[in-house]
Amino acid sequence: MKRKLTLFVVLLLTVALSACNAQSSNTKEEEKGKQDTNASSESSSKQESKKEADGTRSAPIPLKEPLMFEDYIMTQNKEYTATLEMIVKEVIRGDKAFDILYKTNSNNSKPNKGYEYALVKVNVKMTDSETDDEPILFSPILNFDFFSSDGSPYSQEIGIVVTKKFEGEVYKGGSLEGYIVNQVKKDDDFLIAYKSMSTSGKLFFKTK
Repeated sequence: MKRKLTLFVVLLLTVALSACNAQSSNTKEEEKGKQDTNASSESSSKQESKKEADGTRSAPIPLKEPLMFEDYIMTQNKEYTATLEMIVKEVIRGDKAFDILYKTNSNNSKPNKGYEYALVKVNVKMTDSETDDEPILFSPILNFDFFSSDGSPYSQEIGIVVTKKFEGEVYKGGSLEGYIVNQVKKDDDFLIAYKSMSTSGKLFFKTK
């Protein structure tokens, strides 16, 4: 009788341990499934958070990549739509930038302490327009702002002489290329922003 009872207890323990192991295995599989799901969700979330460059401050246009957009030509009696292609082609800063400015005009002053000059080469082309007879006027002061990486605006440098300033009128099919210049903090990943004289809002471009 004792042997039968002992055998019965052993059988019960064996069944119980098997059930526990099965439950433990199921639990581990469920936890792994949840972890895989969470990892997949996090990956998808990260992919969604990577916003495509569209010219906003949070997704500025990369250096040397063109941006197509519409601008407007305003006259006394009519408004025309024009299509522009703009690209930041080059950024020169630091001692090299000051050397260029000094050779252009020795009256160009040294940058303030902790700052450096940045020469930004911009190219724009009017690929299409509703009129052949009216241009868009471009000006470094009127069309561009400089912003530090923390979002603070840089004050505009006035009176700096540049060899090839980004300034002039562009008609349908024409283009303009030149430099805009400003003082920026050393090693700052600053942005430049194009602002139309006919509409509100800004288009942001990287400089690195």
